[in-house]
Amino acid sequence: MLPLLREVAEETFEVDGRLIRTIKLLFSKPGFLAAEFSANRRARYLSPFRLYLFSSLLFFFLAQVFTDGFSQEIRISQDGDPTAQAIVISDPITNQFKSMVSPELHYQVDTVLSRDTAAANVLKEVIVIATEEQGFLSKQSATAQFIRDQIVIILYDPNELAQGFLQNVPLAMVFLLPAFALLVKLIFRRPHRYFVKHLVFALHVHSTAFLMFMLLTPIPQSMDQTPVGDVVETGFYLAFSVHGYLALRRYYDYSPGHTLFRYALLLLAYWAAMIPTLLSIGLITFITL
Repeated sequence: MLPLLREVAEETFEVDGRLIRTIKLLFSKPGFLAAEFSANRRARYLSPFRLYLFSSLLFFFLAQVFTDGFSQEIRISQDGDPTAQAIVISDPITNQFKSMVSPELHYQVDTVLSRDTAAANVLKEVIVIATEEQGFLSKQSATAQFIRDQIVIILYDPNELAQGFLQNVPLAMVFLLPAFALLVKLIFRRPHRYFVKHLVFALHVHSTAFLMFMLLTPIPQSMDQTPVGDVVETGFYLAFSVHGYLALRRYYDYSPGHTLFRYALLLLAYWAAMIPTLLSIGLITFITL
């Protein structure tokens, strides 16, 4: 029994030591870890895949926790007194719209309309479109009703969409991670550097992003639209951008000017791949709520 416990303890502390060492070098020496792995000096560090798995799981866990907490705050602040939720909106147009959505959503329609929020204004516009205009939302098909139902669900609790989106983002990364590695390979061309080495670099870049932006998740949502919140977010984006530049400069060894130019191309190309991917994830989230 003792030898087994000793082996478990040694393995645990060895992994912990490698994790701390890896994260420290990830931030203090951008691009260094990728260069070490390319040179087959990897025993002292956590593998790129394990690092990515650790950082992404931690990021999405914290994002989910803080999104859930904010969602509960929204429900309390918007719903308030339970008697206020019982207000029934009963005018001809609203009643017509209620007949066009599932019966179990009538309560949500009344609740959203009784709030003095942007969601109420959006729902009023949707009601006008669905009841007074001859468009898709006014059709009596099952698809049109499904879309009307989903709109009501999202407007009742917008954070349902945010939570669902967060749960589906890892699916997007299955495509985006190798896409980033391929773009780096095409833009930062180096002889005798195979795709797997670019993938190692991509894993380190995305691990850095998860660990850095994980620090933004505890910031209260109320600070998002304040000057302090803007300064904090801008600082994080700037720090990450500089870190990415330094990593590319060290790993691919281009001149500063060439690195900056190719970095700009990489960002444009990656955003071009990211936008349709995230829109697709948003559509999947909308459908599966």
